[in-house]
Order: sequence, then C-alpha cells, then structure tokens
Amino acid sequence: MKSSIILILTFITLSGCITREAAVGYVAEGVAVDAIQPGMTEDEVQQVMGSPSTVSDYGVPVWYYLGAKVKRSTLAQDKVASQRLIAVTFDGQQRVTKVEELDASARKDVTFAEDATPTEGNEMNMMQQLLGNLGRFNPNNRR
Repeated sequence: MKSSIILILTFITLSGCITREAAVGYVAEGVAVDAIQPGMTEDEVQQVMGSPSTVSDYGVPVWYYLGAKVKRSTLAQDKVASQRLIAVTFDGQQRVTKVEELDASARKDVTFAEDATPTEGNEMNMMQQLLGNLGRFNPNNRR
C-alpha cells in the first residue's frame, strides 16, 4: 500500500516535467501551400487555406498566414520551436500574384504605446456613485 502511494506521488510529480508540443495559429501543410497558384481568386484561396491570420491594411492586398509550433511545459514558459509565415499577394482584380514564405528577417516587432486615452467626464469615488442617483428618479417630478 505504501509503495503504491509513493509510486502515484512520483508519477504525479514527474508528469509536471513533461513537455508537449502544440500548434498555434495556422499550421501550413505543404500540400495546401503548393495548391495556391497565381491567378486564383480570394475565394479559392480561402477554400484551400482557410481565413488568414491577418490582412494588410495599406497598399497591395496581402493575406498573412502565421503559425507556430510551441513547446509547453507545466513548470516553464512556452517556447517557440518553429514559426512559419506565408504571404499571399493579390492584384486589383482579387487574384493571386505571388505566394511566398517569409523568414524571421522579414518580421518587424511592434512596440505598444503605454499611454492611456483620456476620457471625458467626472471621476467619482464610490460614495458619489452610490449616492449620486438618490432623488434623481422621483415619481413626483415627471416632466
């Protein structure tokens, strides 16, 4: 009995050290990417590859498919094992002109602004919020 409890506790303790690999985002299959040819329409690309991870906002329309394989461990932070970025470029008639796989050198890191957007209005404390509506909805003061 005692040895089975020790065995179970050992198993539970060691299970926290197991590393698992998980797919995040779009995991591109070689067959799906090879199926995209110049001249295909946006609808045809979406049928083969699915919805893009993101779309370009300006200039030439580009669909980006971003996927990564992440190693996850219970006791450590996730680590990116591999990452893949596929860009599908369209022309003005919504037809594919180019399909390319971008490497890490094409990536641009974005720094987020830590500024807060100012809002109009009053800053009220808890008592002002609780007592602010007293008398406001008086049935005798109908307008």
